[in-house]
Amino acid sequence: MRKGPLSNQEKEHIKNNLEMDVKELAVSMDRSTKIVDNYVAKCLKEKHYIKPKTSDVANLMARSPERGVVVMTEAASMKSDEQRKKPQAPRRYTNIIHQIKGD
Repeated sequence: MRKGPLSNQEKEHIKNNLEMDVKELAVSMDRSTKIVDNYVAKCLKEKHYIKPKTSDVANLMARSPERGVVVMTEAASMKSDEQRKKPQAPRRYTNIIHQIKGD
C-alpha cells in the first residue's frame, strides 16, 4: 500500500470515478480507504463532480482539432442570436422612446 499525499493523477482518477465505491477506488489505486475517502468528501464538498456545462452553441461549431480551427456555422449563429439578451432601455425612458418597426 502506497503512502504519502495523493498525486495529481490519482486526484484526477478519483474525480473522474466518484460514482465508484471508496473501497474499489482505494484497491484500484493501492491506497488506504481513509485517504481516498477524505479526498472524495473534499471533492463532493467543493462540487468537483459537476462537469462544467457547455453551451448549445459550442456544440454546433465546426471544428478541426488537427489544424486548430473552429468555424461558426449558420446554426450556431442562429442559436447564439436566440440566446442573446435583448438590451432594455432604462425605465425613465420607456415612455419617451417610440419604435417605428418593432420585432
